[in-house]
Amino acid sequence: MKKIFLISVFLCVCLISASQINIYFKSGLNLSRAVYADAADEELVKPFRKLKPGFLGGFGMKNHFGEVLAMEIELLYSQKGLKLKQSAFGKTVNSMNYLVLPFSGHIRLFTSPYGSFYFYVGAYAAYWLYGNYKNKDLSSGTDQKVKVNFKDEEIRYNRFDTGPMGGIVLNDNKISFFVNYEH
Repeated sequence: MKKIFLISVFLCVCLISASQINIYFKSGLNLSRAVYADAADEELVKPFRKLKPGFLGGFGMKNHFGEVLAMEIELLYSQKGLKLKQSAFGKTVNSMNYLVLPFSGHIRLFTSPYGSFYFYVGAYAAYWLYGNYKNKDLSSGTDQKVKVNFKDEEIRYNRFDTGPMGGIVLNDNKISFFVNYEH
């Protein structure tokens, strides 16, 4: 899977470098939350789970193939995490900071003098740079902040993440508004 992704990225870079490209800066708000693989854990925390806001920013390149199709590759810094507010146990905020490399294909659905609307699908690879956990015990009022130690032998952290992504974009010829989903 990783070899196929890397070969696809390499081919995309080759195609982009051989044609006209658009280079741009991207920034925005990232809203994230945790989804648990174990159904019992998911049901336990579901009533207490909240969206955690974070920063998303970086650079990208887009290559248009005519009026309808385009390919895009980006290098982004993304703050993700989760918030759990539990009345009996306290409040937990987990922050994770990633370097993300998304690769996507775009299809333009609508174009007017005021802008365009398109959707995109693709894949991403991410590397977990650093993170921390904040716990606040509501009964005693004590705060605890722990930095993630990737060399901890008891906990095996997976620092790499890959998966599918997709979204929609509304472009008004000066600024773009996008909604993105990564799994």
